Amino acid sequence: MPIVLLPVFNGYEAVEACLESLFRPQLDAAISKLLIIDDASTDSRIAALLERFRVLDVTRVSVIRNPQNMGYLRSVNQCLTEIVGSVVLLNSDTVVCPHWVSRMVEGAKRYPRLALLTPLSNNGTFSTISDPAYLGSKLDLDDLPAIQAWCASRVGSAYPLAPTGMGFCLLMTELARSLVTGFDELFAPGYEEENDMAQRLRSYGLQCRIATDVFVFHQGGESFGKQKQALQAKHYQLIQRKHPTYDALIKEWFACLDYPYALVGESPRSCINLLLDCEVMRQSMTGVVRYITTLFGCFESSVSKGLFRLTALVTDQQTKDYWQPLFPWIEWILEAELKPINLYPVYDVYHVVNANISLDRVLHMQRHAARMVITIHDLIAYENPSYHDTGVAFVSYRQRLRHLASLSDAVLAISGQTRNDVLEQLDLNADRCWLFANPLLHLQSVASDASALHAPVNSDSEAFCLIVGTDFRHKHIPVTVELFRDYVLPVQPKMRLLIAGPSVETGGTSKELRSMLNLDPTLAASVRLLGPVSDDRLKQLYQQATLCFYLSLQEGFGYIPYEAAEHGCPTLVANTSVFSAFQAPIAISPYHCDDSRSLIERLVCDPDLRRSNLQFWLQRIQMDHGRDPAAELQAIYSRVLATPRASASQALFEVLSSSMDGSMALLAQTDLRREVRSVSRRVFSAAKRKFRSRLKRPRFR
Repeated sequence: MPIVLLPVFNGYEAVEACLESLFRPQLDAAISKLLIIDDASTDSRIAALLERFRVLDVTRVSVIRNPQNMGYLRSVNQCLTEIVGSVVLLNSDTVVCPHWVSRMVEGAKRYPRLALLTPLSNNGTFSTISDPAYLGSKLDLDDLPAIQAWCASRVGSAYPLAPTGMGFCLLMTELARSLVTGFDELFAPGYEEENDMAQRLRSYGLQCRIATDVFVFHQGGESFGKQKQALQAKHYQLIQRKHPTYDALIKEWFACLDYPYALVGESPRSCINLLLDCEVMRQSMTGVVRYITTLFGCFESSVSKGLFRLTALVTDQQTKDYWQPLFPWIEWILEAELKPINLYPVYDVYHVVNANISLDRVLHMQRHAARMVITIHDLIAYENPSYHDTGVAFVSYRQRLRHLASLSDAVLAISGQTRNDVLEQLDLNADRCWLFANPLLHLQSVASDASALHAPVNSDSEAFCLIVGTDFRHKHIPVTVELFRDYVLPVQPKMRLLIAGPSVETGGTSKELRSMLNLDPTLAASVRLLGPVSDDRLKQLYQQATLCFYLSLQEGFGYIPYEAAEHGCPTLVANTSVFSAFQAPIAISPYHCDDSRSLIERLVCDPDLRRSNLQFWLQRIQMDHGRDPAAELQAIYSRVLATPRASASQALFEVLSSSMDGSMALLAQTDLRREVRSVSRRVFSAAKRKFRSRLKRPRFR
């Protein structure tokens, strides 16, 4: 059992609080002796205070009074030369929790090469943690009851390695004391002495660790008065001369430490501080923008209950001014308004909701959060070369997406099909790619019994079918028009086809479609190209359309059928990609064949069949209404936060962090091709080497 050394010099209130905690309700049973060293205190109250506590346990408590002030280092050294065995050094401006020594002693037994052991603290530099329930919130004395209970739940947890020990509370093992008897008095009166001792012990192959089931509150304060800064500078130069590797070791620690999660591991979180990257919201309404606004709606209740703090990051003031009034309960900030990074990351999770984002932005933003999560909606642009105007752009996008996936601590796929694609093509482990289905809770279906289906097509009003979506080639719009021409017009000659959606310069089919219509005036008379339409206009189209065609060949989720069903419009989809398991009257083979002809003819002529189609989509929406997407995401975020960074992600993060300034300057002035080249060639190979090495050893959880 160790001896506890408690040096005291004045500071009556702090000393009294420390002693009260030591004897609450009694001295820890694992303490063999408590030696209180009164270093010639000038406060006359100190002597009586020490005597008051000495008599509480006269067999184990002794008070040593120095005739003159020797300073912390020499006072401790004098005692260390006279005692043997393990020792705990404790500052007098600390407050301990019950069983603090017992837990450190038991935990130390698990590590045969242990030299120095430091507990967690609110003010311990290398062992400092924040509130386990809310990252970034500093702990104070009022938090001690909760922290005591939290520590009790962690008894027996693993003790991570540390670069050094901290003098505010330091267990020196018997093995360590057999090698290094005391502090080097070159560091008198103080600063860096424990770091020097730690490096000497490390040179013998011993270890420093952090006791993650013990917490000691450390008040801290100004020591040595006006001499402080001069002493710190002098002794830091001294330790660098004695231990040339020390500075690099400390810098590596703070660069790689997943702070403070690598210390505290898994812990419940009462509130998750979320940073949502909304760069894409400067664009017009797209599927990704709808996804983000849907998340906003899902989070509203959780934010009001204090389960989330949600910050939306946008790139320009105009975007901020547009969206902020629509979602006033969200904190909207520009990148320039981000809080500076100090010891703690400001956010728990940085969620990137759009894979088409630059690496330099991600690398910069990732440092503001403890974890990064990315949503991948589909791999269309990853697989489809028609999205890109050059081969270089295509390959660059593919490389960038692979790097983003490697940097992410979790990848969220919005459908099972997308998750399968990601696992197959981005080389991710299954435990890092999770399904979070695209939420549809904001859809308020007009009629769960499909009674909103409009009048039969032979009514006096003009009947039309509808195509909605951007004219990307995979949307299959020209072939859909051909199917309309060949299978709809022969049975419904007055039917019209309206096509709503924007055109794209690269990978679009608008020119091909216009050429088709120019060559066939009869067909052109039945087809109207509406271009982009407003949400209100789109709602009207859905409400009036006989049938929506959505024969897209590749989708990550497929939002249009649900949006159409919301307004009473049935939708026919292609039995490929995400809809591959669907059958008639929901899906067809998206080409000319007898089965497709039969189903299309029946759908445009039979209201009951269309009603059956609509009911299918409404039922799926109703099933989604039973979900709680915010709770799903909270569980995902909590799981990510409770898990150390994946080896590949951590290795890449370390390499990038070590050259962050240079990388950022380079990335800021290069195009995507040069960006990917610089990152992939200069960084990724090193990251893979680290990844391979880390596969051979487990990481602390």
